[in-house]
Amino acid sequence: MFVKKPERGMGDAKLHSTIGQGLAFTGNIVDAGAIEFSGKLKGDVQCHSIVLGDTAQVVGSVTAEEVIVRGRVDGLIRSLRVTLQGEAYVVGEIHCQSMAVEHGAFFEGKTRRIEPPLLGSEALEEDDTSTADAARLVWLPKQPIQAAE
Repeated sequence: MFVKKPERGMGDAKLHSTIGQGLAFTGNIVDAGAIEFSGKLKGDVQCHSIVLGDTAQVVGSVTAEEVIVRGRVDGLIRSLRVTLQGEAYVVGEIHCQSMAVEHGAFFEGKTRRIEPPLLGSEALEEDDTSTADAARLVWLPKQPIQAAE
């Protein structure tokens, strides 16, 4: 018996894109799914999850729920979970909820712990804020509370 596989929607995190090491370009990448990236990028990338392979080079920001770096990033990484593996080389800032750095990886810069997403699905339904604005708010770190004088 044959069963037809269900079609995947744009919001499906199982969508998968691969960018090979021979590709170099300038611009921004936005993907609803997962990306395996081995090329060179001058720009920003935003997706559900990303693996930056050994030959990957990104000059810009990387925003995803999960980021695994084996290559090079010069810029800002914003993620819930960040893993620097093998010969990873990161210069810049990392804003994350949890981070792992394996032996051999290089990181120079600042880290900032962020809280889990600030808006839930209920907040989106009750508020007239656009989805794009709400998505941006999810990645904003909490601001420190200053004591009154």
